[in-house]
Amino acid sequence: MNQPMITIIGLGALGSRTAYLLAQHNLPITIIDRDIIDRTNLEHQPFYTKKDLGKSKALVLQKKLQELHPQGIIIAHDENLDSSTLHLIQGNIIIDGTDNMYTRFLINDYAKKNHKTWIYGSVLGNEGYCYVTQPGKPCYECIYHNKTTHDTCATRGVNNDVATAISILQTTLAQRIIKKLVVPEELTYINTVNNTIKHYPVKKNPSCNACSKKYVYLNQPFPITTFCGTNTYQLRGNYTLKKQLHPAIIHLTPTRVLIKARTEKEALSIHAKYLGH
Repeated sequence: MNQPMITIIGLGALGSRTAYLLAQHNLPITIIDRDIIDRTNLEHQPFYTKKDLGKSKALVLQKKLQELHPQGIIIAHDENLDSSTLHLIQGNIIIDGTDNMYTRFLINDYAKKNHKTWIYGSVLGNEGYCYVTQPGKPCYECIYHNKTTHDTCATRGVNNDVATAISILQTTLAQRIIKKLVVPEELTYINTVNNTIKHYPVKKNPSCNACSKKYVYLNQPFPITTFCGTNTYQLRGNYTLKKQLHPAIIHLTPTRVLIKARTEKEALSIHAKYLGH
């Protein structure tokens, strides 16, 4: 029997592990990531090595997984996911390996509108979270309505044990969905340092835009502009951090940030890693 395609968005510590596990189960996957591999990735993302520095995460991981599973179907896109590239998502199951809330709200809107299932996953420090948004059920926005965060993997780090635990959970949930088994409507919290696992029931939020079919992120481009003739990109948001976290972040105020980068994709990557959204 042919297995359904699963799309994984984001190939960092979490997404790369989940892609590896799904490939082991011979499940066809589409992987999407805009980032290139740098030295900060090597400690927590075990599938990348020094030989891969400067290369596309998506293309490198595709090649390595294809070598391990020659008969597997692995499609890769070295691309930023935004409202103009949602067509790259294939299949009815989407798995989250992203590093910012803007992209998750975008995925949530897309999944709700198109009746797809998506498995949210997050790892920061010693804590991990996982939740399945199913058609007609409470969604990611029901949990995180109007919330923002500036915590990222770069600022808080990643516990490899937590990343492994969440990736195993995402893989198990994907298999349950494929088999049409019941998936509980609960947010799972994992902390491997103090051996804590908690489950929080999730109910529909009456203020949720997505559940009211107001898909505000589908037509809302990320707020980025470039200065003519320069390699400086301006992004607007609500920033509370007072210190520069990366040499490319050349100016930071409560409402905007300036980032020196070669391309818009690189600027977005730096923003997501160090400032979140």
